[in-house]
Parts: sequence; structure tokens; C-alpha cells
Amino acid sequence: WYNITMNATRDYYPFAEVTLNYSFYLASRPQLTNPTVDESTKGWGRTWTFNVTVTDADGNNVTVNLWKRKSASDPWEFLGSKYCHPCSNTILSFEVNFTCEDVDEDGSQYFFNATDEFGYNTSTSPGTIYIMRDSVFLIARTPNDINVTREGDATTLLSVEVQDFDRDYEPLGEGFNGSFYVTTDGVNWGTPYNVTTNASGYLNLYFNATCIHQVGPQLWKGGIEGDKCYATGFTSNRTMYIYGQLKNNLYYPLNGTSYNTGTSIVLNYTISTDCSNEGNLSGATTILNLTSPSGKVYPCDEGPNDMDNGWYN
Repeated sequence: WYNITMNATRDYYPFAEVTLNYSFYLASRPQLTNPTVDESTKGWGRTWTFNVTVTDADGNNVTVNLWKRKSASDPWEFLGSKYCHPCSNTILSFEVNFTCEDVDEDGSQYFFNATDEFGYNTSTSPGTIYIMRDSVFLIARTPNDINVTREGDATTLLSVEVQDFDRDYEPLGEGFNGSFYVTTDGVNWGTPYNVTTNASGYLNLYFNATCIHQVGPQLWKGGIEGDKCYATGFTSNRTMYIYGQLKNNLYYPLNGTSYNTGTSIVLNYTISTDCSNEGNLSGATTILNLTSPSGKVYPCDEGPNDMDNGWYN
């Protein structure tokens, strides 16, 4: 505040003086320097800390606001206010918690503005932050090396628990997108099985092996994929063992065929599986027994001859 004193003198007039106390206020705008953020790129679920240094030479009350927007065409979104009085190289910190809706991996802008009690204001130039999808921590709840039966409609539960790594391993809620993959030949992955998390944050797949899956060891993995809130992430590869079902098919002799004593009888049959696309199967260990009308069992002493084409004689 400034006082003004004015006096006047003139011949034949008495001296005159007047003082106007608090006549005017000489103000300066508040100053904002060193606008920063603790990390410019990280997951939305982590706490973001924004800092700015405030100075006001007049010692006035200063209000500082923090703003954010996704793009130049979007309106600025108010994130919070801080105050200082007096402000002399005063660092104000803003802790902000974003949500999934704030994810902007192309970059959002932020800035500070400050206004003192007389309405004088200033602002910082916009800075850029990259609000990423949160990372996940995955726990396979289905044991490794499980056995899976291919024939029929029986299913095996593949289960993965998903936690939000950026929010101190908090379990995910319901409705987040994930996938399971299973190899078909022990090496190449089949098409994905798309699922969503349940209320406990689990991805569950009731897996039904089909004829596209070869018997023997297959790999599987599960995790988050194609979700707007969480980055893609999968468990390490796990192993399952798929078991098929052998089918015995006797072709000769034909049912009801009669043979004379001393005649050599050729017994001819195939081994196939539960999957017709696999055709007849060679390399099976087979045992052939003949049962007489009296119920006595006669094993075939010579053993079946594997013809290497799925036929056995």
C-alpha cells in the first residue's frame, strides 16, 4: 500500500498539505516456476505427484489450480487446488489418482494456474504425461502337468488370478478382457479362447479338448488381452497332457463265418482313435484272445502283426 502526500505554497496563502493514506496498492502477479511430475509415464492406477513452486512478492493469498486434458479439442479438467500465504519459493504438491477412463497412451496435457486475492493471475505452459494401462500380476491357479481327456464333453478348469500390479496387487473386478491359448501340436498356438474376469478377478476357462489337439503334452497360458484398462500379460507356459481313446475294430473273420478244422484263420482288425481325422493308428500294443464256446480263453501265441498302416493281422 502507498500513501500520497501533496502540499502547496503560494505568496499570500498559507501552507496547505493533504495526505491520502492507503491511496493505492502496487501489485505484482504471482509467479509459478518449475512445474514437474514425479513420472511422466506410468499406469493410471498409481499415485501421480505434481509439483510447482509459487512466489508472490506482495505476500497475498494465492490459489493454485491443476488442470488436465486429453487433447487440444477437449476441455480442461480440474484436478485440484492448493493455497499458500505468504508464498516465497513455496513448493505445492498435488497427489492425483486417475481412473481407467483417463488412460491416454498418446499423451495428455497438464498445467497450473495461480490467482491472488486481487485477481492477478498467471499460468504455466502445458506439460505432457502418458497415462498408461496398468500392468497385471498373474497367478496360475490350475496345477501344472494336468491330465485332460479328449473324448466326450468333459471339461478341465483352467484358472488364472489377475491382480493390478500398479495398485498394490489389488484383485481385478468383474468384466475385464482376457484370453487362454492352448497349443494344438505341442508348438503352435491355437485360436484364443476369449473370457472375462469374474467378481473375484479370476479368468476361468472350462477347456474341452477336441480333435484339433494332438494327444500328448500341450502348452497353455492365460492372461489379460484386448482390455482398455490393463496391458496385455500372460502367465508363463504351463503343461497339460491330452489323452485320446483307442478304438478296436474287428473286420475279419466276418461274424458267423465257419471254418473247417485245420484251416488257417486270418484275424484282421484296425486300431483307431476318438478322432476320425487321425485315421487308423499303428504302433499300438495289442493282445488278441480267442474264447471258446465253453468259455476257455486261448491267447494268440504268435502275437498280432502290425502292418504299419493301422491294420493288425
